[in-house]
Amino acid sequence: AVSVEQSPFSPPLATITCPLCHKLLSRPVTLSCLHAFCEACFAATRKPDLPSQCPSCAEPAPTERVLADVRLGRLARQYGESVAECANCAATAASLQCRPCGAYLCRPCFQETHAPRIFANHETVAIDMKGPIAPQMCGAHPDKELGFLCTQCDQQVVCNACLLTGAHVNHRYQTLQEFRRQRVQQLEARLARVEETRQRLIRACDQVDAHVRGFEDSAAATAAEVREHFRALRAALDAREEALLQTTEALQQEKIDRLQKQRAVFAAALARIGDGAA
Repeated sequence: AVSVEQSPFSPPLATITCPLCHKLLSRPVTLSCLHAFCEACFAATRKPDLPSQCPSCAEPAPTERVLADVRLGRLARQYGESVAECANCAATAASLQCRPCGAYLCRPCFQETHAPRIFANHETVAIDMKGPIAPQMCGAHPDKELGFLCTQCDQQVVCNACLLTGAHVNHRYQTLQEFRRQRVQQLEARLARVEETRQRLIRACDQVDAHVRGFEDSAAATAAEVREHFRALRAALDAREEALLQTTEALQQEKIDRLQKQRAVFAAALARIGDGAA
C-alpha cells in the first residue's frame, strides 16, 4: 500500500505515545534523560529499595528529577480528542485512514488487516490533529475524486470522468501519484546536487584552510629565519666593532708612546744645551 506520512502540523505520534503501553500519554512524566512515560506506567517499573532508572535508556531517574509534563499531557489530550479510535483494536488512536475501505486504523492494525495481496493497492491518508485529510472532489463531477493531471491543459487536475467522457477526452495525462513521484525524484535530484555542491564547497574551504595554515607555518618559519639571521648579523657587527675599537686603541697608544720617546730625546738635548751654556 502507498501511505502518506503524518501531517507536519500534528505532533509526531512517537512524541505523545508511551513506549511502555503504546497508548497516548496519560498524566505524562518526563525524566532527566528526556524520555516520557505515563505516570502509572513509569511507577509500575520502579522496584522497591532499588534506584529508579529510565525504562528506555537505563539512565538514573531520581525521584526529584521526575517531572510532570503538563504541556505534553495537553498535546496528548488534544490529539486524542481530535482523532478517532482504531476501528480494529479500539485501544489506540487511529493514525491513518484506508481510502478504499474508509476505515480509521492504527498502523499496526492496518499492516495486519491489509497484509493479503488483495489489499496491495489500498492507499492510506494520514490523520492529523484536525482529523482525516478529506479527498478533493472534481468540480465538473462532484462525485468523482481528483486523481489525474492533464498535461495538455496547463497541468489541470481532473478526475477519471473528465478523461473518459468530459472536456479532457483523448488528452495526455498522468496520475497524481506519478506526478508526485516525479516531483519527489526531481526534488531528491536537486537535493543531491545541492549536497554535492555543499560537499564540494566544504572541501574547497578545507583546502583554503589548509593553504592558510601552510602560509602561516611558512611565514612563521621565515620570520624565525629572519630573526636568527639578524641576530647573527648583530653579533658579527658587535664583534667587529669591538675588534676595531681595540685596534684603534692600540694604534693610538703606539703613536703616543712614539711621541713620548721623541719628546724624551728633545728634552735630553735641551738639557745638554743648558749645561754647555753654563
